[in-house]
Amino acid sequence: MTINWSALIDGLGEDQVDGELMPPGDYTVTCVSARHSVSQSRKLMFGLRLKVEGGAYNGRELWHNMVVSPESDVALAVLFRQLMAFGMSREYMAAMPTPDDMVERMKGGAVVARIATEQFLGATQNVVKMLYPQQLAAPTRRAGGERA
Repeated sequence: MTINWSALIDGLGEDQVDGELMPPGDYTVTCVSARHSVSQSRKLMFGLRLKVEGGAYNGRELWHNMVVSPESDVALAVLFRQLMAFGMSREYMAAMPTPDDMVERMKGGAVVARIATEQFLGATQNVVKMLYPQQLAAPTRRAGGERA
C-alpha cells in the first residue's frame, strides 16, 4: 500500500497540524457530521464532528464523543444535557428514537461548545467539555475567543 502523505497533510490545513490552540471558553459550533457506534467498553457512543462558526477560529473542527453509560447517573445527566442542546427533550426521548434518528437530529444543529485544553499523549489539545443549547449558554467568550 502506498500512502500519499503530502496529500493527507495538505488536506488538513495549517491550523489543524501546527496551529495555535483555541483559548478555553464557549464557542458556537455546528455539527457537520454525526454517527453512532459501539465504544471500547461496548456501550452506545455518538461521535460528532463540530465546526466553529465565526470569530478568529471560524472553520476550526473539533471531535466529540458521547457515550451512553447507564450505570452512572452523573454520566447520564451529562449525556442528556448535551442531547437536549440538539432539541432532544424528555418528550422526544419518550418516543423511543433510534440511534439513527438521534444522529440525524444532531446533523446541522448549532449549539455552544465549552472548550478546554488537556494533555493527551504528551501534547496539549482542545477538548469539548460540554454542549449547551444556544439560548441557554452563558458564554465566557464569544465565538473566536474574544471576551464577552
